[in-house]
Formats: sequence, structure tokens, C-alpha cells
Amino acid sequence: MSKTAEKAAVSAPQQVAATAPPIAPANTDTAIQPPRSNGFSDRNDDRSGSLIKGTKLTFGNDYKFTTSKGEQVGPEREFLPIDILRVHQDWSIDGNPKNRVLEPNEPWPDFKKLNDEAPRSLWRERFGELKGPHEGACFVYLLDPKTLAIYTFVTTSSGGKRAVSELREAIQRAHMWRGPNMFPIVTLGNTLFSKKYNRDRPDFVVKMWVPIGTATAAPAQIEKKKADLDDSIPFK
Repeated sequence: MSKTAEKAAVSAPQQVAATAPPIAPANTDTAIQPPRSNGFSDRNDDRSGSLIKGTKLTFGNDYKFTTSKGEQVGPEREFLPIDILRVHQDWSIDGNPKNRVLEPNEPWPDFKKLNDEAPRSLWRERFGELKGPHEGACFVYLLDPKTLAIYTFVTTSSGGKRAVSELREAIQRAHMWRGPNMFPIVTLGNTLFSKKYNRDRPDFVVKMWVPIGTATAAPAQIEKKKADLDDSIPFK
């Protein structure tokens, strides 16, 4: 290289990359392989069994996440969301819900109409008031990256569904801009839901984004993924 070229190369302005949210580096030795199917893409898997996989998680009036064994899950625990389902639950038979998984973009049933048409003998008391046998529920499947244990968070409350909706939207944005193999590492927290009643709701706190698998999607694949994820049905 001539001295003139060297001088030009040294004096050329350096471009500074824009700061982005944290992304874990891809490591082919430790990258988690994607599940066969998940609620952000294909739905050809068999849903005939129980919808509770692994350990059930709920969010209580103490604003804590608790397992079905009564163990509290603290905000320091990290999880990888691997599936989300919206479910129509019918409690009119033997006190156990009959679950029907809704398809992507399928509207929620008219639960008020279904409950008004149901005999009052099928209604049940919950939280001090009578409720009809039909309701909507959201199921979020969480993987513990350290133990590979599965947890199923179940919610029927408005606050819980709001948390699930925000999580889904965050994953949609990541798939649009960073590719369909990006998923969040989250912790389980709580945030204010109602100022009037001073009530909190669950909150999936995104700590960072990680690549699941090592494949890089082409732009056409990303556009297809965006179409698959474009579920405009609210989590109400």
C-alpha cells in the first residue's frame, strides 16, 4: 500500500454501531435446540393430553408466583418461554375443565352469552362470587435453562392475560427484527395493574434475548414468520 493510501485509511472516519439491547452470543456448543413446535409458529402437535406440563405455576393475591407444591418462585429465577396457548375452558362437567385450544387468530368465544345460556346449577363460586362454567385461560410454558425442567403458568385473570399478551408481543417484535430464532430469558415479577384498587399483576421481565438453535433465517422466512405470528386476537 502506498503512503498516500495508508494516510487516507488512517484518516477515514470510523462508524460507531448503534447500541442494542443485550443479546447472548451464539455458541454452537451450548445453543438450545428449538422445540418441535411452539405457540409462536406451527400448531400441528397433539394437544389431546393434559395441558399442564411439568410443574404448575400460579400468581396469587400476595403477588408471588407459587408452584402446585406450595413453593414460591423468586424473581432471581430465569426461564425461557417456549409456548403460549389460549384456551376455552368449560367447567360444567365433574368440576374439571374441558379444554379446547384456540387456533391462531381465532376470536375468543362470547363467554357472557355462553354463561347466560348455561343452567345456574352449573355455575360455581369463585373468589366470593358466582361465575359461569365458561371462561378463557392462557397457558405459558416456561423452560428452566439450568435444569431443563418445564413449568406451566396458568391464568384466567385480566391482569394475567395482560402479562401474557405483552410477552407475546415482545417475542413478535424480536422475530420481526432479529430473526425467528430469538427468544427471551425472563424472570417472574409483578407490576401495578390497577391504581384504583391498588392491585398488581404478573409481569414477565425480559432480561436478555438468546438465539435458540443456530440457523439464520432468510428475509423471506422472516416475513413468513411475521405472518404466522400476526395474531391480532387480544388476550382478554
